Amino acid sequence: MIKPDYTTSVVNTVVKTLADKKAVRITVLYTEKITTLCSYFIICEGFSSTHIATLADKVKEDLGNTGFPCLHFDGNKDGKWFALDFGAVILHIFDRETREFYGIEKLWRDAENVTENFLSAD
Repeated sequence: MIKPDYTTSVVNTVVKTLADKKAVRITVLYTEKITTLCSYFIICEGFSSTHIATLADKVKEDLGNTGFPCLHFDGNKDGKWFALDFGAVILHIFDRETREFYGIEKLWRDAENVTENFLSAD
């Protein structure tokens, strides 16, 4: 169940930015019912380390401009993975191989996949 609060605004902005910047395999998982860690995990892929860094930078910029600064940013030095923490929303950006290795969707398989609610949003 998607809550009509600031978290949906954050998720909408993240998904729109990712789609505009050509991220692939965008997945939105609603996790609030199964963890206190966050309300949503967003997972996507970039084509290269440059693309992945661009996605991360653009999401940080767009959310920062709307009053939702990134609380924590982490990643590996070869640019295959970045994690951005916006409090109730955590974004993971991977290259394909790293995404398959970590299998976040499998780890959080009890979460509700609500991707279509956001990809079809205007």
